[in-house]
Amino acid sequence: MVNEALEARISKIVFWVLLLVAVVVTPWWNLDPINLPKLLVLSAGVLFLVGNVGFAALRGLGRGQGFLYLSFVVIVFLSSLIGKRYFFGQFYGDFGRMTGALCYAVLLLLFVSLAASGSGVVAKRVVLALALAGVVNLVYALVQHLGWDPVDWSNPYNPILGTFGNPNFISAFLGIVASVGIVYLIDSGTRWVFRLVILGCVGLAIFLIDASVSVQGFGVITGGLVLALYMRFVHGKKLVYRASYQVVVVVGFLFLLLGTLQRGPLKGVAYQASVTYRGDYWRAGIEMLMKHPFLGVGMDSYGDYYRASRTEAAALRRGPDVVSNSAHNVFLDIASNGGFLLLFAYVGILGLVIYSAWSLLKKMNGYDPLVVALVVAWVGYIGQSAISINQNGLATWGWAMGGVIVGLKNSGYSGVVSAKKVDYREVPASRVIGGSVGLVVGLVLALPIFIKDVQFRSALQSLDAARIEKVATGFPATSYYLDYAAGTLARNKGLEDVGLRLAKEAAKLNPRDFSAWQLIYSNPKVSLVDRADAVLKMKALDPFNMTIKP
Repeated sequence: MVNEALEARISKIVFWVLLLVAVVVTPWWNLDPINLPKLLVLSAGVLFLVGNVGFAALRGLGRGQGFLYLSFVVIVFLSSLIGKRYFFGQFYGDFGRMTGALCYAVLLLLFVSLAASGSGVVAKRVVLALALAGVVNLVYALVQHLGWDPVDWSNPYNPILGTFGNPNFISAFLGIVASVGIVYLIDSGTRWVFRLVILGCVGLAIFLIDASVSVQGFGVITGGLVLALYMRFVHGKKLVYRASYQVVVVVGFLFLLLGTLQRGPLKGVAYQASVTYRGDYWRAGIEMLMKHPFLGVGMDSYGDYYRASRTEAAALRRGPDVVSNSAHNVFLDIASNGGFLLLFAYVGILGLVIYSAWSLLKKMNGYDPLVVALVVAWVGYIGQSAISINQNGLATWGWAMGGVIVGLKNSGYSGVVSAKKVDYREVPASRVIGGSVGLVVGLVLALPIFIKDVQFRSALQSLDAARIEKVATGFPATSYYLDYAAGTLARNKGLEDVGLRLAKEAAKLNPRDFSAWQLIYSNPKVSLVDRADAVLKMKALDPFNMTIKP
């Protein structure tokens, strides 16, 4: 545990880290203006937080929790080192996702730091950060809906993206924000002026979720509403009332589940064509897990194995070139990436959160909106993660909420939040120094891929072939930039040889990179021998693709 001055400092750090991860975007600098800047802020901010919390507090978590956390991070890096994919592809993750070993490591450190220092003060700051990030995204999403977005996004989706880069992600995030709003809306202690503001925000969130044409947000709100109403009006009542409410909820859930499968009265509301496609992705993830049960295929390597792991029906359903680099289910992503070992460690962490949440709710005296808000937000994230991609901006909230819940349980939270002023001079100098060291380490880890992306975009805009090649082949080596450069240069007359050289380098770096072999095959300067070899490699990587011909 930490003293009050350090607790206040940690709460402020957590507030700014969570807020910045949620809202930061860099569309004028990066090819990936969403996930890369979020990873940079997350890495630097979380390690700055770890340094301030201190290792003494982390050791105070106990052997059981310590073993669970250590197991998770060790398996993540073992999978990255032993996996067949090149290291940096697993360390940073796929372009456009950035959920590799680094991301999972800092998410765990965020969780552990909050589990070690979580308190009512920290919890309030976390909820406040969520509320402010929610307001920013409500305003920006409305601007996007009205067609006034100042950023010209490269966006094939619905225009409502918020600062999360995808309609599904912003829908889920607004669903979490609206759920937390409902928790305070039904609290008798909330003043009417705030209730009116919250009601307006919840209404706007529902409108924007509907306009995003993504049902994820409605699913999150429904789950949050059910839980919030139970804790406000049913919790602590007679068994008959609790049982009746639970039966209604279970029956409603079953109807909703049947609706997603095109059965029952809710099929017109719950079903989307994407459900069928998700089934294809889930089956492929299970296939990877069964073939690589211990340490999986490597962190963020799902895309390298998808073509070989999907069924023939999946290849025919939407065409062989429609692929995915995610199982669209975080549990299956983790399982396919790190095997059963990583899945068990992850489920163990979730089990710890569930136990802590249950303990807090059970001993809750009356209705504590702070505890209920944290649990509702965490449950909303977990529900969304079961049907969607692990976007690092959203994942930050899930891991943060889980860590705070465990932290409240560890600290013996009793419903009272200290409001007295503190003297920041009481913060130990060692924590300030430790935070500075952590910040530097976080930047060192995440800056290389961020800078490379900035440089590569600049090189593309310069139309300088030599510069494009230099950046693509520079540190850190990733197949995405090599593929992009190879394809771009091969389409320019007189540069086909350079494009072929880069495509071969990409294939050498990552032999499971289907795009690299495709670029080799289609290059006009490729030899007959290399073309034939590329065909064999593509057939091995994508056995159900009937369009591959010599």
